[in-house]
Amino acid sequence: MRLKKIHKTLIVVLIIIILELTVFNFRYFLIRFSGLSNETIDVNDDNLSSNDFNGFLFKKTYKIKLNNKIKGIKLNLSQDTNYKEIKITPKFKDETKKNEFKELEQFKYMPKYKNREYVVLNSQKNCLELEFDLESNGNFKIESIELNTWYFEFNWIRVLSLIVFACLVMYYREINNHFEKNPNDKRIVYIGFISILTILFIYYCYGFGTIYEKSSWESGMVLKDIYRELTQSIMKGKITLDFPENYREELSKLQNYQDYSERVEKGVKYLYDAAFYKGNYYCYYGIIPVATVLLPIALITGIYCYSNVVCIVYGTLVMILLLKIYLRILKKFKIKFGFLLEFVGYLTIVLTMELFRLKFEPNFYQAVDLCGIFWLLFAFWQILNLENEEKIKQKLFLIGMSYGFMVLTRPVYVFYIVPIVIAIWKYLIKDKKLELKNIAVFILPIIIMAIFQMWYNYIRFENIFEFGQFYQITINDTSSLEMEPGLAIDGIFSFLFNPPLLSRHFPFVDYNEANVKNGNEIFTMGTFGLLWHQFLLILLTAKNRINNNRKIKKLKIYSVTFLLISIIILIINTCWAGVIQRYLTDVLPTLTIISLFYWLLYINESKNKEVKNERIKLYRIVCISSVIIMSLYAFSDLDNFMLKTVEKTPIDKRIIQYNIKHSIEFYK
Repeated sequence: MRLKKIHKTLIVVLIIIILELTVFNFRYFLIRFSGLSNETIDVNDDNLSSNDFNGFLFKKTYKIKLNNKIKGIKLNLSQDTNYKEIKITPKFKDETKKNEFKELEQFKYMPKYKNREYVVLNSQKNCLELEFDLESNGNFKIESIELNTWYFEFNWIRVLSLIVFACLVMYYREINNHFEKNPNDKRIVYIGFISILTILFIYYCYGFGTIYEKSSWESGMVLKDIYRELTQSIMKGKITLDFPENYREELSKLQNYQDYSERVEKGVKYLYDAAFYKGNYYCYYGIIPVATVLLPIALITGIYCYSNVVCIVYGTLVMILLLKIYLRILKKFKIKFGFLLEFVGYLTIVLTMELFRLKFEPNFYQAVDLCGIFWLLFAFWQILNLENEEKIKQKLFLIGMSYGFMVLTRPVYVFYIVPIVIAIWKYLIKDKKLELKNIAVFILPIIIMAIFQMWYNYIRFENIFEFGQFYQITINDTSSLEMEPGLAIDGIFSFLFNPPLLSRHFPFVDYNEANVKNGNEIFTMGTFGLLWHQFLLILLTAKNRINNNRKIKKLKIYSVTFLLISIIILIINTCWAGVIQRYLTDVLPTLTIISLFYWLLYINESKNKEVKNERIKLYRIVCISSVIIMSLYAFSDLDNFMLKTVEKTPIDKRIIQYNIKHSIEFYK
């Protein structure tokens, strides 16, 4: 039996290697056996038709006269540093259009990418002229171009990935049987998985801490890590952010300091995305990430960390807690999946909640979201723990504390008090009598934190109900924002239905611009609507699931409550903040968990074993497709972030990203 498996595996490995040597290198053979001659042309200053440097960007245009049939070109460039990317737009003329350039797709070049700077060019008849428009913030030049050459490449990343995938498919049952006989190995896999992700995330985050420290007061708009600045201020015994007085005075003298155009016109220096009130800057983001991570580190070590540390800490804690919740829910429904399906289910809910999109841009915006999600999930975990009827008061206290922390982190989470009270109702009122001790331990931490928040609001903005949103310094005037029905509908429509933009380039999907242009100045970016999160589609059948299971009518109350809260939160975010993908993470955790309940309910509805197995197959298909599609969404986030921060992104991280893309885009 073992020899048979080895033989089977070797055959699969051989097939994959053959595919790598043939299909995945098809362009090499296409050009190698095309009958076209290859040629290397030296490029010099005579080919340089324009050369411009504006103090930041080098822009050059090279032209080369030819008379060749061309299928592909390789560029050989040199530059003053290997850490600069060059944007290249190739054009050509051929005999079918002698007087007009045909423009090809723009691509990016970096010498560290080695032999991969190819241009696929299929000239109709002979190519008469080549033109390359190049742009970079580092000096460079084209040394030579190679016509009709293509290098053969054996891509180990692709080969090993395909071998692992093929083995998982071939030995699906054997793997499940192993974990069925050795349940402790599941724990090893989960611990290893989260540990590896954490190590990779720490490696990824390293170097991103200074991403918002790339400007000075002389540059106009100043970018800083607001949480790090707040930590430094608190260590000095104050809550105002420490910035030069003369620049604060200049800002105060403006007629409307929140008018972006006035700031630009007057040339006033300002701190972006902080709150400004009566001549002082404040952090208007929730204080819990600072209080629980950055401040303790500063007190113990004297080191002022950036918000990426908060993302690392809470990102890992969320992954661990989500696993515990997921396994507890499976146990609650008495469902035993094969381990691989169980693992894919866990990965599905992680991706559906878009936790990776928060981790791929590790700054204070994402830090506050990950922190809020953790305390929301921690409250839910304690609610699940109430079922064993032990240490009730302690758990109620932790639930109240979690609620307080989540609101101190993200005030918009205040609405989650409704489902929390519904969940613990029987512990607060028993036999129509108030359980005063239970009520007291639950509400005490909430009252303490509410008092703290009101005090914190008052000493900053002289209003116990002002969190600082309306004093925000950004590209929009947030002081005049208000609830506007048309805007709210546009925002909800985008959050629910906005489709992705499809592309033939990995990751094949990209953001689709939110359609909320009705005169209100809010911050908008592309969104992937909730409709495109496959795992959530079970909610469309929720009514039928409830009707078939009268014993769990309480789930119907939770469902309606969470859906209403989701709509309210998204409307608030739309009207007072904007429409961007990150705001969906305020509602995705609850919608994902409630969807998990419905999927397991759907599986358990049938007592017929064959029907149940068919439903498990459907669940497997949905989970696998969700992992694939949501992973593409995550790569899209990573790609967009890398492009925004290309000068601050360490070279090795960009090369890893490039290698992954190249391994998949073998057809380019």
